[in-house]
Amino acid sequence: PIGRRRYDLADTRPGDIVLVTGPLGGHSIAVLSAREGLGLERAVESDVASLTAPIRRLIELDLVHSLRDLTRGGLIGALWDGVEATGMTWTIEEGAIPIETWVRAATELLGLDPLALTNEGCMLATVAPYNVDAVVEILAGDEATARATPIGRVRQRADRRPVLTMTIRGGRETILPYPSAPGIPRLC
Repeated sequence: PIGRRRYDLADTRPGDIVLVTGPLGGHSIAVLSAREGLGLERAVESDVASLTAPIRRLIELDLVHSLRDLTRGGLIGALWDGVEATGMTWTIEEGAIPIETWVRAATELLGLDPLALTNEGCMLATVAPYNVDAVVEILAGDEATARATPIGRVRQRADRRPVLTMTIRGGRETILPYPSAPGIPRLC
């Protein structure tokens, strides 16, 4: 029955796969472009969308451990909230994170981190490895979540020190800093 569980980040378990329901940063760049007259109107498209139907299906089938919107602090904010809620290490793969070419170009031009941008139609979920294919298949059936993709994994560390890491090109792992407010544009 829907509504009995909260699907908090704290419900994440060691070994869970971290996935996002679509490309990041589109909403922030669309709003900034319109507000500041940046002229990106031809390429800019907000990710605003209702995720009710696909998320309801995942909940009905009890296929996810946690769900989190990516509004406050974007992806990096949600990941750090997960680290703090679970006391585990969350590792994401840089090359797996979906970011549209135009969003990446705009963030480079503006000096913004696409991982910290607000998203209005994208969520993070943690999923047991044996449920990932079913979750991706369900999400692929809805236009708003059709580009859902796994981006990382949650694990216990031997030293028990929770941290957020990113595996970058060449397989090197780097610690991602906790997000700070400067440089993250306020949208509301």
